[in-house]
Amino acid sequence: MANAVYAEMQLPNGGRRDIFMTHAVAIAKFIKTNKIEPVQKEVLLSRNVAPVAVSAMGDIAESTTMRPWWIYGGMKVPHLHYKGEIYILNEKQWGDFSTMVLQEFRAKLADVKTVGFNQLMDLSDVVNDIR
Repeated sequence: MANAVYAEMQLPNGGRRDIFMTHAVAIAKFIKTNKIEPVQKEVLLSRNVAPVAVSAMGDIAESTTMRPWWIYGGMKVPHLHYKGEIYILNEKQWGDFSTMVLQEFRAKLADVKTVGFNQLMDLSDVVNDIR
């Protein structure tokens, strides 16, 4: 059941947002404690100026809709999502936040007696990717 819920949280660009939901209380506290302001919506949007049609005269019609600039590749900077807002973190803030989450992961893993095959493969991939 939990896997089905997490599958629904898959983003179009392949990312997942379950961490933002499962740690919502900690995120809210972290944002408040560190007085982090959300990113203004205008900063997150870029104009999509792409050819959408060519007329018989050869004129190109352009789409000028606004869309998030990171939508197809995922936002590659440390950030948090909370209540529809995005909060960009600096290096120290990310270190503090990720340390807190890793402590929770350590505690959870310490209590685990066994995991399924696919879970072990996923954990192995993640742990082996940590440098």
